[in-house]
Amino acid sequence: MIVCPRCGLPEWEALPPPHTYRYKGPENTVVIARCRNCGIVFYIFRTSLETFTVEIERAERKHGAIPHIDLGEKQ
Repeated sequence: MIVCPRCGLPEWEALPPPHTYRYKGPENTVVIARCRNCGIVFYIFRTSLETFTVEIERAERKHGAIPHIDLGEKQ
């Protein structure tokens, strides 16, 4: 079960394309999702062996801003 990395609840929604990326076939997918409970935006990384989530803020602190993603505020 995929859960929010902050609040731990499975209440999330995937953002529509182009925020879904597939690499090397359907077994490797990156999805950007928003938690319906706490509102954070996070990555879902899926491979053929495992699925894990990372908060976008943590990824940006490590790798820099992500210029092609403009998520705006939750309405």
